[in-house]
Amino acid sequence: MFKKSLSLVLYAHQEYMHHVDDESHSQWHKSLFPLMTNMYIPLLQAFENMEQDNVDFNVSMVVTPVLCSMLKDPILQEHYIVWLDRLIEFGEAEIKRYESQPLLKKNAEMYLDKLLDTKEYYQNILECDILKKLVYFADKKNVELLGTTATPLFLPHFADFPESINAQIEAGLISHKHSFGIKPDGFWLPFMGYVPGLENYIKLYGYNYTIVDTHGLLFAKPVPKNGIFTPVRTKNNLAMFARNYDSYLEGCNDCDFFQSDNYRCEERDIGYEASKEDLSELLYADGARFETGFKYWSRKSSTEQVYNPEVASQQVQIDAETFLNKNAKKLEEAEKICNTNVSLIDTLYLQDLGRNWYESVEWIEQIFRQANKREDIQIEKVSSLINNPYTLQEVKPSISAATPSGYGQELLDNSNSWMLFYVRKATERMLDLAVRFDENTGLKARILDLAAKELMLAQSSDWAKLVHLESNADFADERFRMCIKNFTTVYESLGANQMSTAWLTEIEKQDMLFEWMNYRFFSPKR
Repeated sequence: MFKKSLSLVLYAHQEYMHHVDDESHSQWHKSLFPLMTNMYIPLLQAFENMEQDNVDFNVSMVVTPVLCSMLKDPILQEHYIVWLDRLIEFGEAEIKRYESQPLLKKNAEMYLDKLLDTKEYYQNILECDILKKLVYFADKKNVELLGTTATPLFLPHFADFPESINAQIEAGLISHKHSFGIKPDGFWLPFMGYVPGLENYIKLYGYNYTIVDTHGLLFAKPVPKNGIFTPVRTKNNLAMFARNYDSYLEGCNDCDFFQSDNYRCEERDIGYEASKEDLSELLYADGARFETGFKYWSRKSSTEQVYNPEVASQQVQIDAETFLNKNAKKLEEAEKICNTNVSLIDTLYLQDLGRNWYESVEWIEQIFRQANKREDIQIEKVSSLINNPYTLQEVKPSISAATPSGYGQELLDNSNSWMLFYVRKATERMLDLAVRFDENTGLKARILDLAAKELMLAQSSDWAKLVHLESNADFADERFRMCIKNFTTVYESLGANQMSTAWLTEIEKQDMLFEWMNYRFFSPKR
């Protein structure tokens, strides 16, 4: 009997949100802090629970350099604890408010207990360092951490700028070593955007495998004899896997496995429903409302049904079993046809799951717990699926991307195409600066490093994605323009040989990430 394996690849990312003094304008509270509370910290706690129960789990993860930078930011860490304290105080008031409504009070007590536990775990166990715990599990061989680019740019858009692709991959590799202290084996293609030739850049930096979208391999030449169920290799011996076509696609919220009526309704939050008097201690100075995480209703829309966490947990177990059964059946059929070891790669986008499915971490944990008791399927890290890359079938993968269109068209449409014009022009200018000022040090090198950082932030396709989705589009538009403006200021200052140290210091404080940045990443490789 051949081995039938499933690999889960968890992708953790967050659009860069710079520090501002006025908390009422901070995006952290609206997006990153809820994800830390509902996804990243509970996921580490789930790993610890499985470790304590001797449940064997193997998972591959991508934690992008942008997210790593924010999670390590001491200002953000301080703000997060203050934010938790405000919610804890609010939770105590909620319990009093629902004294006469036992079902709602029970949920309020549950949320308060979770907030208290989260604060205790974050401050005293993690010591405000989420990444350190990931390193712990990586050292124990439970977690495999993949590398990626410094910012999630859609690489096919820059295929004619080899120095820029090299710079992004090299900066991403250095970030990985700074954050985790280990060299990654696998490379994550942002948006799984692939065009022929990218394998040369990836292999150049010591990566051994990457993952493309399903049709990237199914349309390869020659057609892979085992389809997506075994890895293949490119001419330069970079192993390639294909995403399971049934797995979760970034930005899609209609996946079957989190649509049960028993799950918590994510659209209804007391932060938007309660009166301003009840929220007086929580609202910002300008009166702006935001999600509190206190959500009392189930997804059942026909009635005002109070959320029942016990019933939701039972549904999680059912859905985890359904997920494993579906993949086990697919692998069993593939084994009969391929007559060899077969595998599937399922990708899960934690940012989307954390926003749309409260029970998602519990579901992930249940997948591992149930898989431990089964013989028809085993969960392995992606790197474990490669025995000898030189024996894999050699193919030429097809152009592809893991977007609804399959080719990244959403990142270049009439709503956001103007962005690419500006960022490509800035890229041309950065390559020119890297050649003209190759040997500079001191203040000039410092301002060139800032230019490289601002360009990489502008190159991120996050902004185009948000504009296309009309989700936080104003923030994306403003952030992109700011990066281009900052880069252009540097470019023109260098041309005029006039640099303001006060302005430089202000921007460096505003964008406190990539402290290891070196503008020579963009220099031609000799």
